[in-house]
Amino acid sequence: MENFVNYYDILGVSRTASQEEIKKAFRKLAMENHPDKFQKCSQEEIDRRTKIFQQIANAYDIIGDEKKRREYDLEFAEYERRQAERDAQARARQEQRRREQEQRQ
Repeated sequence: MENFVNYYDILGVSRTASQEEIKKAFRKLAMENHPDKFQKCSQEEIDRRTKIFQQIANAYDIIGDEKKRREYDLEFAEYERRQAERDAQARARQEQRRREQEQRQ
């Protein structure tokens, strides 16, 4: 199973969000999670916040740039298409197993 990072979810915005909404969400989350705010916390908490901050920065780097966002949206759509295809195949296999069990009974 492939991993696909949903940058919209990381920033808490919809896929139809404007660049201004994305920027606003980034700034809010960056301020809330900046590692410098947690220097008096445990190293574990600093590391956790650093990881969160990096995810927020990566998300903004991609969807905050219109060209990168267009490319990302195409990849996202392809990921969703493949995911839907896999889900349909799984349902078909499950239905086939159910029919086979019914025939044995």
